Amino acid sequence: MTLLQLSYFCVLARLLNFHEAAGELHISQPTLSIAIANLEKELDLHLFERKGKSVALTKCGSAYCSRVVKVLEELDAANREVRRVAHEIRGKIGVAYNQSWPSNLVPQQVQAFMQAYRNAGLTFNFSFENTPQIIAGVRSGIYDVGFCSAMSQDDIGGGLSAVPILTQEVVVITPPDHALASRASVSLRELEPYPFVTYYAESGMRSVVDGYLRRASVKTGIVTVAPNEDTVAALVASGAGCALIAKVDSLADYAVEVLPIADFECLRTLYMVYQPSEYLTQPVVRFINFIKKHWARQV
Repeated sequence: MTLLQLSYFCVLARLLNFHEAAGELHISQPTLSIAIANLEKELDLHLFERKGKSVALTKCGSAYCSRVVKVLEELDAANREVRRVAHEIRGKIGVAYNQSWPSNLVPQQVQAFMQAYRNAGLTFNFSFENTPQIIAGVRSGIYDVGFCSAMSQDDIGGGLSAVPILTQEVVVITPPDHALASRASVSLRELEPYPFVTYYAESGMRSVVDGYLRRASVKTGIVTVAPNEDTVAALVASGAGCALIAKVDSLADYAVEVLPIADFECLRTLYMVYQPSEYLTQPVVRFINFIKKHWARQV
C-alpha cells in the first residue's frame, strides 16, 4: 500500500461518496475506485459497502479508518516538525576559527557577506578552537565552515576541501635590546642559544613553527607558550625571549624587532575548510562561494 492510497481512503471514509471524494482529491472517479480496490485486495478485506455512488464503512473499514487517520496525522506532524527544524538549520551557519587568525578577519568577512546578500534572519555561531579541533568539527558536522592555520593542504588531511585564503610571512621577533635585534636578517640556527617563546602545542601555528625548525635542524629552548600572535609578541616585548611568528599587522603595537628569516622562505597559509556535501544548506554554499571569490585571489 502507499500513502496516496491511504490518503484516498481517508477522504472517501469521511465523505462516503466516490464522486465528492474524487472531486476533493482532484482525480477521476475511476482512479479513486481502482486505488480503493487495490487497497482492499492487499488487505484481503472489504473496507466499504457499495451503495450506488455512495458507500458505507464496514466494521473493518471503520476500525481501519480510526488507525489510519491517527497515522496520517502523526506523519503530518512529523513533516511539519522536520520542516521547522530544517528551517532553523538553514538559518544558522556554524563557524570556527583559530585565535591566531587576524582578530577581525573572519567577523569582517561575515559582515560583508550579510550586507552583500541582505541575509536577514541568518545567524552565525562562532567558536574559537585550535586547528585539530576545527578540522575534526568540520569533518563531523559540528561546524559548517572552519578557518585554520597550516603549512600546506596536506596538513589538513583528506575528506575536506581546503581553500587557501591568505598567506603571511613568518618572521623572527626579538626584544629591542636582544643580541640579534640589529641584524638585517636571521638564520634559524642563530635562535638556538636564546630563550624561545612559541605557540600552544595544539595551535595550528605551532605545527608551522615546528615544521620550519625541523627543516633547519634547529632545537630551541622553549620557556613559555601562548595562544596567538598578540600574546607571543607581548611576551617577547617583555623580554621573555625571541619567537618565530606570523607577520601580522598587530606586531607594530609591540616593542619588538621584526627580522626576516635568511635560510629560506617561511610562510603561514590561512585556510577555509569545509566538508563537500550535497547536503550543505544554501546559505552555507553562498558563504563558502563568497569567501572563495573575495579571498582566494589574495594568496
